[in-house]
Amino acid sequence: MKFFKNILLLLFVLIISKNVYAQNAQTPKNLFDTANQAYQNGQYSEAIINYESIVKMGIANFNVFYNLGNSYFRDKQIGKAVLNFERAFLLKPSDKDIRANLQFIRAMIKDEEGFLFNIDVLSLNQLFIIFCIFTWLFISSIILGLFKKLSFLFNLKIFFAICLTLNIIWLASKFYKEKKVDYAVIISETNAKNGPGSDYSAGFSLPEGKKVIILGKENDWIAVGLRKEGLKGWVESRTVERIATGNE
Repeated sequence: MKFFKNILLLLFVLIISKNVYAQNAQTPKNLFDTANQAYQNGQYSEAIINYESIVKMGIANFNVFYNLGNSYFRDKQIGKAVLNFERAFLLKPSDKDIRANLQFIRAMIKDEEGFLFNIDVLSLNQLFIIFCIFTWLFISSIILGLFKKLSFLFNLKIFFAICLTLNIIWLASKFYKEKKVDYAVIISETNAKNGPGSDYSAGFSLPEGKKVIILGKENDWIAVGLRKEGLKGWVESRTVERIATGNE
């Protein structure tokens, strides 16, 4: 009898433990709510820990990156702030707040390399949807022209053809910029070396928050470039972080 009582007691403890664990489970929503509350209370370091925990789960979310960028900015970590604002921008380039934040912080660090252009207001997904719409309209105008010989249909086909061509150019440019060019952000101020090692001489300085292009890697050194200045150099991998997370 005592044996069965012990078994029942053990089962009861296991059930209670499971319920308590489920209630305290660190779900993305719980982490997000905790991080938001910490941010509101001015506890920016705690907010950063919770937002970063969500990112480590493989979740790429605009609000998470945006709030994380704000938290790093409040915590005076400019490089990390720029990094996460850039990640948020990739997910929602038309958002006015993220564009304003990026322009403000880049003006503050005098980084013209990262200034935004109007061509960036639409994401790849949005451009692809527009491409599908213009393709459908163009094909429809051709089919309609086979049955009705109307002069305005010819002009309509020309118009849709021009729009479709411009959209393809825009889409290709955006795809190349986001998928082919590997952008990164300097997360701590450093000097770019003339070779992959600390023994090489310094070529130029890179301030925290500077946006660069990754050109290659050798051991613990990353080759980076500045498009506008035409400069190339090597920095330690710990001083730079890719914008793309692989989860977008």
